[in-house]
Amino acid sequence: GGGGGGGGGSDFVSIPGAGSGGGSQWFGGGGGGTDQMESVDVQDGGFSGSQGSSACDKAFNALCLLILGYILFPVSLYMLKWNEQSSVCTERDILFAKSHADIVGCDDGLASVGKFAYFACEVDQTSIATFTPLDLGFSELGDSIRIKAVDVSQNVEMYLCDETIQKEEKNENGQKVTTTRYSYGLTWTSRPVDWQNFEGPKRKGFGFQAIDAHGCPGFAAYHGNPPWPSNLPQGSSSRSSKNIRLGTFQVEDSLASSAFSADTAVDLTPFASNFSTAPPNKALKVVRRQYLSLTQNPGELSNCDQTRIGCIRVRYQRNSANAASVIALIKKAPAGPYGMTAPMTTEESWGCAAGVREDIVPGIVPFTTMTANLLQENHIETILLRLLGILLCWGSCYCCCKPVSAIAEVSGDVLGLIPCGVGYFLEEMLVGIVEAMICCWSCSFGCSCSLFVIAVVWLFMRPLYGIGLFIVCILLVGSAVALKKALGDDAKKKPKMSKVEARELADEDHYLLIT
Repeated sequence: GGGGGGGGGSDFVSIPGAGSGGGSQWFGGGGGGTDQMESVDVQDGGFSGSQGSSACDKAFNALCLLILGYILFPVSLYMLKWNEQSSVCTERDILFAKSHADIVGCDDGLASVGKFAYFACEVDQTSIATFTPLDLGFSELGDSIRIKAVDVSQNVEMYLCDETIQKEEKNENGQKVTTTRYSYGLTWTSRPVDWQNFEGPKRKGFGFQAIDAHGCPGFAAYHGNPPWPSNLPQGSSSRSSKNIRLGTFQVEDSLASSAFSADTAVDLTPFASNFSTAPPNKALKVVRRQYLSLTQNPGELSNCDQTRIGCIRVRYQRNSANAASVIALIKKAPAGPYGMTAPMTTEESWGCAAGVREDIVPGIVPFTTMTANLLQENHIETILLRLLGILLCWGSCYCCCKPVSAIAEVSGDVLGLIPCGVGYFLEEMLVGIVEAMICCWSCSFGCSCSLFVIAVVWLFMRPLYGIGLFIVCILLVGSAVALKKALGDDAKKKPKMSKVEARELADEDHYLLIT
């Protein structure tokens, strides 16, 4: 198709009011964009005004946070209990696998049926499927690209203008003022961006030219974002080969997906002859194979040779791993002379019910290294969830105290009416002191409850550790009680002053004051 409104065909987006000019009209003269958001504040697009919260709003927000705190507190404690128990049970399952799994070879599929086995093998290439864009939902490209992989994904994006909103609060003449600032920039997105939902033009009434000049070149020429092509799929899609084999072992699809993921770009150079060598550099209503070409990135198809508004890009990824290590129960495969993986039932132990276990990691990993890595991953996950649970417990206690903070804020609003900046200072001081006290109390109470729950679980699951932790807690509490009692006894032992001594001391102070 040609340039401008008089071009050839309905596959291209026409520019309102444009003639039959050259290619630059399609993009308002803009070009040379980047792959990252390049936002510029629209100063004349700022919306500001006094938007302080009323006492009723603060009370309502405090009530909502109070309810949230009452819900989160038991949830966080149960999460800590579950995490500690799950950590011990998972560790026991891994140790069970380490002590019971037989190490077998890649050709021992049938011979290993009925065993709990470990094997590390390369993927049998005859069990891998070949995928095309048609399989991934891009019918226009058909079979122009063929990718043989365990797991493959397709990512489709369009270069469009997007809006970001930032709010800033500041004090002006003793009043809290909220300023809203609107910024615009071109970015790759996997979904259409409807510019009619932008807040800036609705609030301040600035138009296409202002957005075009402040981060979105070409926006004015199209009177907004170009529409998403009608036959262009949105977002990402993926497909996986079924019933893949590692040597003579068929791996369950759910297990294989844990080791094989589309994580490396596909080089599309071998398929370059199926596409154009000169892209149209125009926004498209409909995508055709002849409108796409390889960019300087050999793993990317686009309708543009330079990134600008309205460009699309299509990328493909496949799995990089071509081998895997597995610990699982082996049973007979439904078809063929192969063994097939299945979960192994682990033994019941103190505090842990009987569970199931099967593991897979990408690559050829020795058995001892694999089990050590599994134990390390379980340890790290336990620590992260433990910290998250403690923070949630702390946060829930803080939410429960929010009504106290709301009272301080309302009182501070009254103090804020004092002129000459004195009221603002007193308000900030009052709110700051109350917030600090609430934060300290909620931290101490929340952390104490969290550690108590962890100690109780350890006492049940790991008696030696739990008993030791409780002994330390008892010693600390006992020390605190003993210290308090000692201070109280010292105060009681201090002799009381008689009335005569008090009168003489008062006369002495009066004499010193006069002199």
